[in-house]
Amino acid sequence: MIALLAFVTPRVAGAQSGATVVSIQNARFQLTRTDNVNGVLAVAVRDPGLGNLLRSIGAAIQWHPGESYIVVTAPDRRVITLTLGDSHINVGGVLQGLPFVPYTDGGEAFVPFDAVARALYLAPSHEANEQIELQPLLSGLEVVRDGQRTLAILHGGAALRFRRVLDRPDRFEIALPGFASRLDPVQRIGAPGLESLRITQRHTAWESATVVAFYAGRDSTHAILPGPSTSELVIAFAPRGVSLEGPLPAARAARIPLRPAVAPVALGNAAPPLSSPVPLPTAVSRATPTALPAIPEPLDSAAAAATPSPPAASVLPAAPPPAAHVTGYQIQPVDDGIRLTLKVSGTATYEWHQLRDNRFYVDVHNALLDLAPEDKGLDQNIVAVRTVRVHQFQKTPEPIVRVALDLGADDRVTVTPGAGTLVLFAPGAPVVGVRIGSGRLGPTFADDSTADGALAESGLTVAGAAAAAQTQPLAAGTNPKLIVLDPGHGGSDPGAQNPAAGLIEKNLTLEIAKHLRTILEGEGWQVVMTRDSDKDVGYAFDSDKVELQSRADVANTRGARMFVSIHINSFTSSVLNGTTTYYYKPQDLALANSVDRALSGLPTKDDGIRKANFYVLHHTTMPSILVEVAFLSNPDDARLLQSPAFIQEAAQDIGKGIDSYAGSNSGGSSVLTAPQSAGDVGDAQEDGSKK
Repeated sequence: MIALLAFVTPRVAGAQSGATVVSIQNARFQLTRTDNVNGVLAVAVRDPGLGNLLRSIGAAIQWHPGESYIVVTAPDRRVITLTLGDSHINVGGVLQGLPFVPYTDGGEAFVPFDAVARALYLAPSHEANEQIELQPLLSGLEVVRDGQRTLAILHGGAALRFRRVLDRPDRFEIALPGFASRLDPVQRIGAPGLESLRITQRHTAWESATVVAFYAGRDSTHAILPGPSTSELVIAFAPRGVSLEGPLPAARAARIPLRPAVAPVALGNAAPPLSSPVPLPTAVSRATPTALPAIPEPLDSAAAAATPSPPAASVLPAAPPPAAHVTGYQIQPVDDGIRLTLKVSGTATYEWHQLRDNRFYVDVHNALLDLAPEDKGLDQNIVAVRTVRVHQFQKTPEPIVRVALDLGADDRVTVTPGAGTLVLFAPGAPVVGVRIGSGRLGPTFADDSTADGALAESGLTVAGAAAAAQTQPLAAGTNPKLIVLDPGHGGSDPGAQNPAAGLIEKNLTLEIAKHLRTILEGEGWQVVMTRDSDKDVGYAFDSDKVELQSRADVANTRGARMFVSIHINSFTSSVLNGTTTYYYKPQDLALANSVDRALSGLPTKDDGIRKANFYVLHHTTMPSILVEVAFLSNPDDARLLQSPAFIQEAAQDIGKGIDSYAGSNSGGSSVLTAPQSAGDVGDAQEDGSKK
């Protein structure tokens, strides 16, 4: 205990005021036990929001008062340790520097939040009002030869939800929405059924995605196999006729690693690693486009046991690659915006951030600026961008060139890597989707048909074309007896969960919707449900926008009179409880009022109605509402949700509200004008993302 006294709180610049909200993959978590150490966010190890955040990605953190070690278990089974009073974090046996030493204060251990996030392959982006967005990274790649079968195993910093973009015998391409990658963009494989692969970052108006393209012979076949965890995706390749099924080999090749954000240091006595790391084979660890890496054969268990692990001291920092050079840039006015082309020689990685205070910047890592820094004001007729600044952000420990844009509004900027260029396009259109991304640029893109950032065969433009070719939606209310019920979540998306109470949102919403359908059909309504079983409305693991648009399309293409989406609420704090009815469009308000009045009889707190920019409310053409029946994270509400009588009562009350609304508007159009006395109850909250 005496030894721990040295690790009591260091003097800091000032405590955090209020809670910090962290967003990842459309989920939000509130950190309440935070501190500010010289401008760096510190979080208590036992902060409930941190625990919930880590559990959501399959990770965990543990520390007991009186102990000096803090242990983080990653989704991919890596062990990460921090030590009170030590300025390093041990990530799988490799030490990296920390901005401050972990310390204790008031019986709590505090650690640097960003350092822990990056060790879990989550890229943090700090925004105004104490908000942080985390973007998961494609963190590793294994290629394992298993007889005549080749396994490609992708690892992510969170659950790897993917979308098939192209599926041919000679080429298989998947998109990982919301993920970024710092892996080498081109990997030559030369194994049975798999010749090479290419990793690119592609951006559209509604999402940023990492796209992985696997190139195989025309006589090859492939299949997606069950992975060890949701953060690992296993794809098997083989010549046609060879079985793809079978368990994963017990011993596997090491993954192709990320270049660490902080150079590792030689292991000393500061924090002993929990296991001795095995150095990667040289060919695999570098995996350059011109080198053909040897694919290690799987070892049997006896051989693996007999192979001694090298001492920790044998792990040496890799020599840094030669720096790229930014040799110039060009600005072209395009309507109200600009296209800025950055000229880069050599290979580099980049990371961009779209801030909420009308600023955008992109950092080109391991790059030197070969021209004088510039802070350039643009013509006042270019309303989308006011100024452009190009400068050497830092020279050590890693040279970074930063390009910053001062925007005229919170408008989006697209980033497209090419052969020796990085193109920023600011068209003056609103931001939609993620606000952080990363990728690579350099000459390896020169032979790629999509080097200029086009989305050929990506499926992202194909989806848009297919949507445009669909039958145009009917006018709202052209089928006056039809109601569309939308049970939230389903299939690959479970929604909120309370394992202790045995509650899963997708099951509860479906149960309420089925009861409500029976009630409404008994009263003469026609009812269509966006799903009537545990399934996705679109395709499994589709992006949020595609899934939610599929739900809106069910109502729009049928000309439904009403659209009712049913959800169960949840929050990181168990205090919040109650029933809330949301609306967005003016014509939604009368329906929301009627249903809210009917739901006020439930044995839950009446939270009233609120205006929120939920995607399904925004993109349906008829009166629409979204009902949050209760909080499964609240003990009292959870007990109610376990009761079949409460489920039936909730369905009956929603039905009563619908009947009341229909009775008061039976003679006219379903498009109503909100009364002037009824203002917005709450702020716009979400657009294009799941609850």
